[in-house]
Amino acid sequence: MNIDPKSNKEWGWTNNPILLPLAYDRREWNAAYIAAHMAEYCGARIILFHVSVKNEVIDQEFRNSVLQLFKRLNVETREINAELAKESFEAISKAIVDTAASEQCQAIIMAAHKESFFIHILGRVSDRVARKSHIRTVLVETPLSGISVHEALKKVVVLVKPGTDGSEAFVLAAALTSLATSKDAELIAAQAILLPQTVPLDEVEFSKELRQIERDFANSISMGIKNLGRPFIPRVLAARDLGKDIGEFIKTEQADLVILTGRRSGQLSHVFGKDTEDIVRNSPSVAIVVFAPK
Repeated sequence: MNIDPKSNKEWGWTNNPILLPLAYDRREWNAAYIAAHMAEYCGARIILFHVSVKNEVIDQEFRNSVLQLFKRLNVETREINAELAKESFEAISKAIVDTAASEQCQAIIMAAHKESFFIHILGRVSDRVARKSHIRTVLVETPLSGISVHEALKKVVVLVKPGTDGSEAFVLAAALTSLATSKDAELIAAQAILLPQTVPLDEVEFSKELRQIERDFANSISMGIKNLGRPFIPRVLAARDLGKDIGEFIKTEQADLVILTGRRSGQLSHVFGKDTEDIVRNSPSVAIVVFAPK
């Protein structure tokens, strides 16, 4: 872990445990993959946390494939199975957060997907965990069914929204592209600026204001480049519809992964703000949203 002496910012993860909550659902593979490689990168143990519910049937084939992944990477694992007196999203999320605290975990990495038809009313377990957790929380979103993280990442986009600290996203991107299979991956740091519908895009692309924004953005990410020792290519995107336009950018760039920093929303149902939700929903690739420690 690299600590910047000027800002006292930590540019890396420690070897404290990482909590990986699993229902042993095949939709959780991407989260397991990210957790496994982050644990390998920083020499951490993975704690597999499972809440037992009534009449559940565990997919043993999927469970074994997850365990084989960690074994292949020589990552130490420990399984914790919990039974709750009351089964609810609130109780499950509280159990996850409490376990991460008691085990002194540095991070929670978990899949984020719809758990019920009433998702827009009740919110997801993952949303509640991100809201309650005081430690780094990483939600791995799979917007399209069947897509998975590539074994050999070729291109990763780190999206830095104005007004947010993108350091957590930069650290994650650098770690995941430090693998032997992905060490030559291209890293793009992108910042989107929202334009009024009446402003022509071609007029903006050649404006002095955009050139200045690009220079300012390049300067702002220089600290991350310096501390991580990895080159990030700065890009500024002029957009009218953040979700749609950023989704098109990711598709055009053929990025394998998009990573962004989340800001915890105070809404009951969703932890994401509208912009983040739109970006994730429109992403053609696996999207990772990182919430910094409180």
